[in-house]
Amino acid sequence: MVNRFRLPIKLAGTFSLVYYVVTGSFFGFALFFNDFLEELTNTYFATSDIQRSDIVLFLSIGFIFHLGVIIGLIMLMKKTKRNGFLLFFVSAVLILMLQMTTIHFERFLIYFIEILIIFVMSLLFFLEVISNKNSDNQDNSLNTEHLD
Repeated sequence: MVNRFRLPIKLAGTFSLVYYVVTGSFFGFALFFNDFLEELTNTYFATSDIQRSDIVLFLSIGFIFHLGVIIGLIMLMKKTKRNGFLLFFVSAVLILMLQMTTIHFERFLIYFIEILIIFVMSLLFFLEVISNKNSDNQDNSLNTEHLD
């Protein structure tokens, strides 16, 4: 049976992949140029107690979570669907939680986009799983009918 959810998963996965590669590359570049970020923070937010180690820790965690989402999406669009979905889902929720604890609901559009990506990818994944189970059951019932 041809799976009718394969193309929507690849389209939504490609959009998600582009989104997370772009945001993850910002974390990666910022990780390499953290000296500039520290100077900028100390210049404009002199009263804050943000240390260099805090900046590096935040950027490292964000970069690792984005790598998890990217690897999970690639696995989801390839053959290892369940493991890829789990890696994508856990990493995307961790990114969302990291953003909610650091920017405190100031950028609602970011939350909306990421929740929408998580919802659409989850919906398509579960619809594909249900479709595969139904097609397997139909194939099994057709095979038993031919044996009779």
